[in-house]
Amino acid sequence: MIRRCLFVLAGAMLAAGVAPAPSAAADELPKSLKSLEECRAIADNSARLACYDKAVMAFTASVSAKDVMVVDRAEVQQRKKKSFGLPFTEAGVLGPNAGPDTNQVTAKIAAVKPFGEFFLITLDNGGVWQTVESGFLDPEVGSEVTIKRGALGSFRMIFPKGAPLGAKRVR
Repeated sequence: MIRRCLFVLAGAMLAAGVAPAPSAAADELPKSLKSLEECRAIADNSARLACYDKAVMAFTASVSAKDVMVVDRAEVQQRKKKSFGLPFTEAGVLGPNAGPDTNQVTAKIAAVKPFGEFFLITLDNGGVWQTVESGFLDPEVGSEVTIKRGALGSFRMIFPKGAPLGAKRVR
């Protein structure tokens, strides 16, 4: 089942009359949030409150049933950083407006394993990268490495000592 992902700072903000983000068109909203939006048009205070109560209960039920996922920007950023370099990321499912893209990650080297003329490098953030170019390099555990997104889906590992090398994320 495909889950619709949605960014909501707080369901209560919408219920309190805060309009949805401009990038979220009304036709993109799940039914549980459309009903919240429709409540705003009710002029009578008690009828509007009853509408909001019903809509918030439906929205909460949708979240509980995992039909709607609520995440904040900080969580999206954390997921994007953790999955940086993987071909298909959970953060990518959250959509193009899910916060700024991560173009580089800096981490410490936790482990190094020779892999033919290349290296398998495990970072302290859990990522495992393989160099795809050979060079005069002796990566040291504990040293910091920066991985930058390159052209055409490539990545460059920049070490404190030595030239940058092409790399790919393997886990």
